[in-house]
Amino acid sequence: MSVSRRMLTRIFSPEAQDAELIALGRELDSLFIEVAGPEALLAEREAVWRAAGHSYALIRKNRARFWRSRLKFGVDAAAIERNKLLDRIDAVHARIRPIEPRTFAGLAVKAQATRGYARRLWEESEADLDYDQLLIRRFVDEVYELGQRSH
Repeated sequence: MSVSRRMLTRIFSPEAQDAELIALGRELDSLFIEVAGPEALLAEREAVWRAAGHSYALIRKNRARFWRSRLKFGVDAAAIERNKLLDRIDAVHARIRPIEPRTFAGLAVKAQATRGYARRLWEESEADLDYDQLLIRRFVDEVYELGQRSH
């Protein structure tokens, strides 16, 4: 039985070796894009809620009034929608975690998942990070970029 060049390419291509991981990475990309809308809506509604004079300190004074105010401004509804997407992201992360990457493209998916899970490190400016956090952020970015270039 002879093995064609095309067959070898399919067997040893990054997509073939890390197909599941790469597919999960695409799903994660899609979910990160999808969650941006509900996160923005939540931030907007919470800003309006705060501008109306409400704060989390209200929960200690009057729980019923606190929850009524959040319902009135739609803060909780927005949070529930965002949390549904975050639960889906968590489920994809849980599927990614045990898979061992075999290629740089697969490793990029792991870096992408790390970025998403530890996104606080990417939300802050580099100047505000501790040195160890900055090193981790830069390392994950480099791994991600290397993996992106490899496929």
